[in-house]
Amino acid sequence: MPNPLLLFSAQIIAMLSVLLLAAGYLKAEPKAGSARVFALMAVFIIFYLFNGMAGQHIEPQFQVDLSRWQLLIQIGMNSVAGLFMIY
Repeated sequence: MPNPLLLFSAQIIAMLSVLLLAAGYLKAEPKAGSARVFALMAVFIIFYLFNGMAGQHIEPQFQVDLSRWQLLIQIGMNSVAGLFMIY
C-alpha cells in the first residue's frame, strides 16, 4: 500500500508547480493573451487536483472536504479542455 503522506505531498507539490509555471509565464509576457489563458487554465487544473484529494479512496486524515465549492470546481474542471483549445 502506498504511503498516504507521500501521495498528499505529491499533490501539493504538483499544485505549486503548476502555479509557479503560470506565474513565470505571466511574468515573462504579462500582456500576452496566451499567458492569461494559461494562468486561468492553471487555476482550473489546480481545481482538478483538489477534486482528486476529495475522493473516497483518500485516507480520512488527508481527505479534503469540498462540498461547498463543488459547483465551482466542476465548472473549472470542465473548462480546462476548452481553454486548452483556445490556448
